[in-house]
Amino acid sequence: MSVKFLRPETLAMTVDDQYPVHPYDGYGTVPIPEDELAEEWHLTAEAEPATERQFLAVIDVRRAARQPASIRQIECEGGVGLQAARDGRRTTVLLAPDRLPAALASEHLAGVGEALAVTTEDGGLASACAINAGEMTWRGEPLLRTDAHGADMSLLVTEAGWIAQVALPDDASLLLPMVEGRVLVDGRPADARQRDGMLALSLRAGQHTIAWGEAPEQALPHVLEPIEIHVGDRTSRLEGYARRRATDMPRNWWGTIDLPGDDRYELRIEGVGELPSVTWDGRPVALELVDGVASGVIWDQPGGHHMTISGADTIEAVSLTPQALTSVAAEMMPPDWTLPDGAIIHEAEDVAEEGEIRGEIMEKVAASGGLAHAVWDTPGQWARWRIEVPLAGEYHLLVRGASIYDQIFRELRLDGELLQVASFGPTGGWCRATDDWRWSRLMAPDGDPLTVSLSAGEHTLYMQQLR
Repeated sequence: MSVKFLRPETLAMTVDDQYPVHPYDGYGTVPIPEDELAEEWHLTAEAEPATERQFLAVIDVRRAARQPASIRQIECEGGVGLQAARDGRRTTVLLAPDRLPAALASEHLAGVGEALAVTTEDGGLASACAINAGEMTWRGEPLLRTDAHGADMSLLVTEAGWIAQVALPDDASLLLPMVEGRVLVDGRPADARQRDGMLALSLRAGQHTIAWGEAPEQALPHVLEPIEIHVGDRTSRLEGYARRRATDMPRNWWGTIDLPGDDRYELRIEGVGELPSVTWDGRPVALELVDGVASGVIWDQPGGHHMTISGADTIEAVSLTPQALTSVAAEMMPPDWTLPDGAIIHEAEDVAEEGEIRGEIMEKVAASGGLAHAVWDTPGQWARWRIEVPLAGEYHLLVRGASIYDQIFRELRLDGELLQVASFGPTGGWCRATDDWRWSRLMAPDGDPLTVSLSAGEHTLYMQQLR
């Protein structure tokens, strides 16, 4: 957040994020810990003493990664004008003095009201707003005209049509920009006339939502076509809804997916330009986007599972394809078991590569070296390690881990080739206060330890969280 004073320009300003009095709990006896405090901002501005002074401040609230907006004062007949610009968007604001409707005019924006604003994107009209207003024009073209005294209006331009939110103090006629197509008032078809080259409506006092254009239903929040997902001989259905926001329209689908068996499933979402957000039973699913297809992996048991998909794009198809993989339970070694002499040990925190969802390197009780590669909670989460093998030979593969879950399924690949899908059992805890580490040895389907042949040199081990 940043603040710029346009009037007076010489103001001294400081921002402080500390509480003047430290907050206490509801009973007023115990101070709230520092790490539990919500941020509170204090803006202090000092000006020279005066009998009367006009202040104009612009508060720029933005995400930390974004650059501050370029803000400047502009000429305005009858009031005060300013412009703010960032990333191709420019907002022009005109303000009347004393918060009373007045005739306002700048180079491109004019009208009668308490406040007028227009936002453009790459030069084209994107949105507009009028408070306590009777008319507004942009570049000589009328955006609003009404015989009501003190109407409030917001205007949004979308690809599917225009949307206006209006609040009228009295029954009134409302004139809006003429756009070919159909008109909806409060979600219902409405008759509209042409008057002075504008769309004319007669409305009752109160609040109204007006959409007009080629597809006004698509400009408003609306129900989406369901998505059917076929898994084996079972069909599941995701319901959808599109929610209108000022700059975009996020689309959300949700439903219960019926899986036929315990397996690994390939998830494919086709026809998207950017990665959607997917959850499976409340947990995020890691995805990769290649040529308009977002893909990921889900490993789960048969039965119903809740799935959500959220994103800005429409979706052509969603599929879940079983991979017919079987898992092999790893053998948990006794607590006092130790590695044999000559064993190759690679610390998990020495990771070569990870996906978008990464584990955390943190201290754990009895961890070798004091650190562990932790927080493997997300289906599709993966990591890759480079391991140096000094001597060629036959090796058994063991993993030292800790968890409370009954079954954890991980896919393991050696030098890019699938080694197996292993399931790991619970060790009794996460080594937060006690030593819960256990070695688990990978087993072959016949019940013998899994043996791998390794040449001398570097090898890669890949592990992916399945469930």
